[in-house]
Amino acid sequence: VHIKKQHEYLLKRPKLGKIFVSLTQVKKRGVALYIRDNIMAKQIYKDEDGRILMVEIQDNDQKILLVAIYAPNDNQETFYRKLHVQMTKLDYTNIIMMGDWNGIVDVKLDYKTSTKTKKIKKILPKTFFQMVEELNLKDIWRERNTNEKQYIFYSNRHLSWSRIDMVWISGELNFSVQDIDIGTSIWADHNPITMVWKGQKKRNRWTLNNVILKEDKFKSRMEEELTFFFKENKKEETSLQNTWDTMKAYTRGIIID
Repeated sequence: VHIKKQHEYLLKRPKLGKIFVSLTQVKKRGVALYIRDNIMAKQIYKDEDGRILMVEIQDNDQKILLVAIYAPNDNQETFYRKLHVQMTKLDYTNIIMMGDWNGIVDVKLDYKTSTKTKKIKKILPKTFFQMVEELNLKDIWRERNTNEKQYIFYSNRHLSWSRIDMVWISGELNFSVQDIDIGTSIWADHNPITMVWKGQKKRNRWTLNNVILKEDKFKSRMEEELTFFFKENKKEETSLQNTWDTMKAYTRGIIID
């Protein structure tokens, strides 16, 4: 989420539900989960690096562990080993693990580049594959799109597309998923993944009501909020792309609220 720990209040949006976060003192990482108010939920674990967040929810008397991940680019062997150890300690049967894994599973299906050098995106380490095998986790989108080539993230630096955001779920939960789609991004550099639970109505994507752009009260508030945002986000070495994407997410949250 690229928000400092002391600015957690900026993420609170009552209309989105209860919020759970794992944040640090730097804006280069951080994960958050919004859970609807009518769903029983409690935090189970979060790390000190703003990369792992675990929340237990209940669905029809069934306990499910939601795990939000923002994996590092470096030292992935160690990261996934520690994650595996933590998951083993908790010993949940039903798991949904999702987020930015910063690596791919299959070079032929999950990566595309037009550059002559064709630098290959990093394959996830052995410790990752050991973890998902022992926990019986399945890449739910790939299970239903065996040979499809659809991507999540575009790298301006490497001029490449890759599928680094994924949802891995316990094999037993596969039958509870009605649908899963990779959408088209309109406000970030990652395309969204939408997963619909059986019995749940598919919700329409949020769009901006352009009428409010003419309201003086709205314009004044947005000017105040964005002045504050850019003042806070000029203090650290964060890439322009990350600052831009975070600003769009921040703005969207204010408008929805």
